[in-house]
Amino acid sequence: MNARKLTAGDMLVKAFVAEGTEMLFTLMGDANMYWSAAMAEQPGVRVIHARHEHAAVAMADGYARATGRVGVASTTCGPGFTQIMTALTMAARADTPLVVFAGDSPIGAAWYLQQIDMAPLALATGQLTAAAMLIAPLAALEQPWRATPGWQSLAALVALALVSTSFAYVLYFKLLKAAGATNILLVTLLVPVSSTLLCVPLLGEVLEWRQVAGMAVIALGLLLVDGRILRRR
Repeated sequence: MNARKLTAGDMLVKAFVAEGTEMLFTLMGDANMYWSAAMAEQPGVRVIHARHEHAAVAMADGYARATGRVGVASTTCGPGFTQIMTALTMAARADTPLVVFAGDSPIGAAWYLQQIDMAPLALATGQLTAAAMLIAPLAALEQPWRATPGWQSLAALVALALVSTSFAYVLYFKLLKAAGATNILLVTLLVPVSSTLLCVPLLGEVLEWRQVAGMAVIALGLLLVDGRILRRR
């Protein structure tokens, strides 16, 4: 009798068991159910079935904090993964050793309705958490709780929250998905251009020829990196 060929899921099960995984908190869906079922068959591995993806990650977070071991949680892809953002943020803020196994959509399946780009969501969770942790001590030095903000400050805060943060992140990740990580990083080259141009109407500054030349060099560089002009030839 021919032995069954090992699949990628089998290898992942072996990897988690080899790392000493004893507890798995999961809510199964089509993208992770075979792996979760295979984990349940491993000696010494206990699988806890949650009723919500957030609860699965929260339980893995609590397990890691209580035992000092790595917490392991699993969700399906798409909406299943987006449900864990709050629990994932709390774990990241606490520096909890946590691994989330989230299955992905079938390769090349254009009909798959739950497909989303999950990596930027996880990356954003870590970025925002790290930024908040770094800025909190500096903000405390200013003792903001003693301030009495006026309507201008409150309006600016609302604008920062809704436009510069919420809308900006939605736009950023839409562009990230459409253009790719490499191309979207080129937008950092436009920061000095936009800030210089905004200084003209807002601060009454006058552009010098050196600034115009610098912006022209940046524009030329972006066109060359884009490559479409060269391909037309």
